[in-house]
Amino acid sequence: MSKAKAKKSALRQIKRRKKRLEHSKTASLNGFAYEVLTRDDVATEHKKAFRTLLNQTSVRLKSSDPDEDYKEAISLIEQAFTMEPKKISCGPQCSACCHQRVDILSMEEERIWQAVEDRQLVINQSRLDRQTASKGDWSQLEYTDRACVFLDEAHNCQIYDQRPLVCRRYYVLSEPKFCKTGDRGLIDYSSNFPCDTFLSALMNKYPSQSITSFVQKKLKS
Repeated sequence: MSKAKAKKSALRQIKRRKKRLEHSKTASLNGFAYEVLTRDDVATEHKKAFRTLLNQTSVRLKSSDPDEDYKEAISLIEQAFTMEPKKISCGPQCSACCHQRVDILSMEEERIWQAVEDRQLVINQSRLDRQTASKGDWSQLEYTDRACVFLDEAHNCQIYDQRPLVCRRYYVLSEPKFCKTGDRGLIDYSSNFPCDTFLSALMNKYPSQSITSFVQKKLKS
């Protein structure tokens, strides 16, 4: 990357961090809410509508149970995928997004671990330990050490049918070559308000932790 491009990338990152701080003063942010509320291509009135729908959904979810929430989340994610008007760039073995921290909700933990046990998956303990030692700051890790512990050598997810909700929803519309850069100014993420507000509400309702922390605790228990 040239110095000029690197400078532009750094400025974009600074701008987005400032926006995140601004929004965090008035809203409980998680990954999905952050993506919508800090995007330059999302109009102000749409951001207000997102906040309103998020609050309404959060109230509705107070009386729902985990199984109902999970089923509705899967349904909305599938609808968002089907209704996406643009071409989705993601495909088999396209694993750039599998090289970053992923958080899971408490309601997902049993499903995920059951898949691990049923398939007798072998976890790369040394990589898991390095991820744990990073304490969430994966920028200090080598790219290969950032790989999800459920990713096999062929770059396939070994728990694909039980993968986390955030992984199911996370797909891009920009060229795949931009994904490894991690530059959110270059990566165009899919946005679907009904789906993303629901997932945001779930993240506000249920406790969460990183896959790394979850797996480490399970292996030690």
